[in-house]
Amino acid sequence: MAKQASDDRPLHVALLDDVDQMLMLYDASVQHLLEAVRHDGYFDDMDPDALVWPKSQAVSGSVGMEALTFRAQLVGAIYQGLPPIRDARLAEAYAPFADMLLRYHTGNQIYLQLKDQFIKQGVGDGLAFLKLYQSFYLEALAKGDLYAPQAVEAALAKVNITQVPMSHAQAVAEALAKVEVEDDPRWDEVYAYALNGETVEGTLRVLLQDVAQRTLDLIAAGLLMRSIITQSYRLIML
Repeated sequence: MAKQASDDRPLHVALLDDVDQMLMLYDASVQHLLEAVRHDGYFDDMDPDALVWPKSQAVSGSVGMEALTFRAQLVGAIYQGLPPIRDARLAEAYAPFADMLLRYHTGNQIYLQLKDQFIKQGVGDGLAFLKLYQSFYLEALAKGDLYAPQAVEAALAKVNITQVPMSHAQAVAEALAKVEVEDDPRWDEVYAYALNGETVEGTLRVLLQDVAQRTLDLIAAGLLMRSIITQSYRLIML
């Protein structure tokens, strides 16, 4: 049987022909959002059991005045609470981001020193060193889920929102631990770098793992800040 033309249309276009379905999806999405932020401080002055979004009355074509008033109350609570909660979360998330940024820059210095030794030892050029690092770093990205929410954030996952705190660092460490690089003797050669008067020695694998950890930590911290901004925009669109 041939597919209906409407089957190939984007959902937001197809829903224009099915108002009941559109309103049902809207109501469900808003309720998911309310569940996601119910413990964020927006509704501290309200009965938690009352946080139920009044459903649309598609058949009658209208929503009762009492339901509309309660909708306005819910939306108003979020609008009033959004700026201070958002600012507090951004401030909380920026502190580790700033720290990870410094660690990332230090990682770049470590990387350059290791690459210089690699080339001087005659075991490869700069491109060969980059390929070794990327085989490790990209594999860690493939194995790690830097954006995986915790069990307590299941409701947030339904609307693609994350919240503080998230165990990004643990996810990064677990990803790096799972990486299996190619059997290359260069990974086991001992290297050293010097920063701030301190010299650190280790195998190339261990030292590059530290560099990768710093990079992935920064990515995770950035994702956390992005998730807070994304959440704010989603709430504004309510």
